[in-house]
Amino acid sequence: MEETLVQSKITRHVKEAVQEQIKEAKVLLVQGPKGIGKTDFVLDILSDLGWSYSMVSRKDYKVLQSEKEIDDFLKEKTGDAQILILRDAEHFGQLQLLLEMILASDHAPRIVLLTSFQAPIDEFLVEALRANDLIVELTPFSFYELAKFKGMASLEKELEDRLVFGSYPAVINNPENAEEIINELLEQILTTQLGANDRINKKKQMISVLKTLAFEMGEVISYNDIGTRCDLDNETVERYVELFEKAFLIYRVPSYYGGNKYEMKKGTSVYFADNGLRNALINNFNSMDWRNDATQLWRNWLLVEKIKWNRNLGKTVTYFTWKTHTKQNVDCIEIENGRMRAYQTSWTKKKTVRFPAGFLKYYPDAETFQLNKSSYWGFLSSKR
Repeated sequence: MEETLVQSKITRHVKEAVQEQIKEAKVLLVQGPKGIGKTDFVLDILSDLGWSYSMVSRKDYKVLQSEKEIDDFLKEKTGDAQILILRDAEHFGQLQLLLEMILASDHAPRIVLLTSFQAPIDEFLVEALRANDLIVELTPFSFYELAKFKGMASLEKELEDRLVFGSYPAVINNPENAEEIINELLEQILTTQLGANDRINKKKQMISVLKTLAFEMGEVISYNDIGTRCDLDNETVERYVELFEKAFLIYRVPSYYGGNKYEMKKGTSVYFADNGLRNALINNFNSMDWRNDATQLWRNWLLVEKIKWNRNLGKTVTYFTWKTHTKQNVDCIEIENGRMRAYQTSWTKKKTVRFPAGFLKYYPDAETFQLNKSSYWGFLSSKR
């Protein structure tokens, strides 16, 4: 029975690569938002490998200052297990020192760190871990992962559900309770500490900022305007937005600026990592036929799915929107190895969305695409 349950799970695109990496790595950092299934993902891999493990969580952590204290902790908690799993590792007080000790030692236990917030370690260590493929970021299930499991025809029928309820594992596994699950997940996120080292003195205002971002999803935001609405100063609003990004709830996407007339130079738009979570924030789970934000949902879903797809392929791609002070815009721009691809989106299948004349003039070499319900699959599956 246990084997049947494991085999019936949706397979993460990165599972095979992570399974090979975990055999050799001294340390592996698995990060992603709360409720994304990080623990299940790692335990599934260890089950396939037949490895024993020991797992500790935040309640097991204490203030450990010296290398000896950390070394004693690792030996005690690992015991005879082949690998040690640290849940909520962002709350491990000396995480930087712990990682440095593990990487420098030939005798330290292998560890897997699970974090729901970007690990509080310096940028040099982060880059070293990334360079060796020791950081794995899990997201809500990608369209590709779901298509492989359910089949394309089935997933096409569920497309509107993904735009409204999102793709968190619990939602996919229990679609009849999707609204309740998303609301409970949102409550859990908003009532717990986002990061280990960040003090939130104005929790109510912080939640107001997140809700404001939900209503303005995909639009250029103004920290000043949001601060006025939420009774906060600009710096605090920006800090909260950074916290949401570090908690894997949102993506910040800058406006592309090539030095041309009227182009917006410093604009930033916010997209949500999951449509369902965003809809819970604005308390709207209406079907697509009864929404005035269908285009926003479609655009958000497409961009975030493309981010997932390119990350799963290990590609380095930067994303932008393009906007001018004369209200011209391009929904999404990808830059990869100097190559520019631009996309306009339309939820309405028959509607033609034109590219602004200014954009075509400034960037004649850019490849341009229109994305609607008939053409999006190529956008989300192209490996070029």
